[in-house]
Amino acid sequence: MSQDITVTDMFCGAGGSTTGATLAGADVRLAINHWRRAIETHNTNYPETLHALTDLHMANPRRFPSTTILIASPECSSHTLAKGKKRVNQQQLGLWEPEEPDLKAEAEERSRCTMWTPLDWAEYHGYQAIILENVVDVHLWRPFQSWLQAWKSLDYKFEMVYLNSMFAHPTPQSRDRMYFVAWKRKNRRPRLTITPPAYCPSCERDVAAVQVWKRPNRRYGKYRQQYLYRCPSCAHDITPYYYAAANAIDWSLPAPRIGDRQKPLREKTLKRIADGLQKFAHAPQSSMIVSPFLVNLNHPSVRPVVLAEQPYATQTAYDATGLVTPPFLLDHLGEYRPRSIEGPCSTICAAGNHHSLVVPPGCPSWLMTYYHHGQLAPIQEAVPTVTTLERHALITHTTHKEAIAVEDCGFRMLTPKEIQAAMAFPAEYVVTGTRREQVKQLGNAVTPSVMKMLMERVIASLA
Repeated sequence: MSQDITVTDMFCGAGGSTTGATLAGADVRLAINHWRRAIETHNTNYPETLHALTDLHMANPRRFPSTTILIASPECSSHTLAKGKKRVNQQQLGLWEPEEPDLKAEAEERSRCTMWTPLDWAEYHGYQAIILENVVDVHLWRPFQSWLQAWKSLDYKFEMVYLNSMFAHPTPQSRDRMYFVAWKRKNRRPRLTITPPAYCPSCERDVAAVQVWKRPNRRYGKYRQQYLYRCPSCAHDITPYYYAAANAIDWSLPAPRIGDRQKPLREKTLKRIADGLQKFAHAPQSSMIVSPFLVNLNHPSVRPVVLAEQPYATQTAYDATGLVTPPFLLDHLGEYRPRSIEGPCSTICAAGNHHSLVVPPGCPSWLMTYYHHGQLAPIQEAVPTVTTLERHALITHTTHKEAIAVEDCGFRMLTPKEIQAAMAFPAEYVVTGTRREQVKQLGNAVTPSVMKMLMERVIASLA
């Protein structure tokens, strides 16, 4: 049946949704976007798909072919805290901004109007199912309930799935999103209850974790903040399995010593790195010297530091995460044995003809994300959310001495390829454009693993 399932990818971007749908066995016939660079990337990877470079807000759905399923990712920046503005309701977000308020309000209202575009297309094409991705904060949009009612008027039933991408393997990123799944009333309801695998210490076995809301009457929100996972047998809180940020990091790339940088880091950045040292330097996170961590250099409302063994924080449009790692000197002429700074070969040095600064998987480092006051993350956790700008840096340091100087740490920004891995795009996937354009495309993308999971369930319901 999946071979007969055709898909329109609205607001296709770099192709995260298309990749997931294709992996699920669907045929993406049409991809539409307003940004030429995104269309170039999508066409490079999916040359057999019909591509349309157009402003969907102005496009006439009658001019495009019908498909079985519509997948869409309306612009989310005006619904999310990525805008950096505190709000309770999003009816007139940014209306009172001092700089060009009329233009800003018009642009943001136009952004939110894209939420209505899938309805216009569904009314004409009568798709059998729709999968729409957006940020969790979209429920604060005042017309949201009216928007839901409009789907009912088109003879659709629907369900909202709130899922963190770190539980859709193999995405090593903590990325909370809302997935709106709609289907024609005459069709079967898709099985949309997500039960990620987890280990229950009490039952001493793997179980299918059950999502439990902290406030049952408010079933929307983010992992840990509004909902948790519990064991279906003993009802104890458990953490589902996830891929760590370390899985997305290219440990062969050097992290230059901060003290050797030609352009000094900002004082706020240095302070965040110092916070990471204080938090992780002497904690026995692994068998290595010091656990790597991520540093968030922007948002004050999120964790400034997390270990690299933890999930990557949500990637946004900005390059805002730094990776701090303990640098090792690798002798390419000898036994390829990493040596600490206390050994004969100093770890803290520039890469030369016969030595390079490397951090093997699992070694102690951390990531720093540039969101306002920053976020530090251990590499054992998932990567902080990937945005559309470069915001992740790798930080390392060399020894377990009582006092570790910030200038002796290694520091580098994550590369677009590492961000691509954090989004769980295939390694061979081609993202075109400049470094900034690549990061923007990746940060705006849907994680393919989640779309694959949802598309498989929707296809099964149409069989």
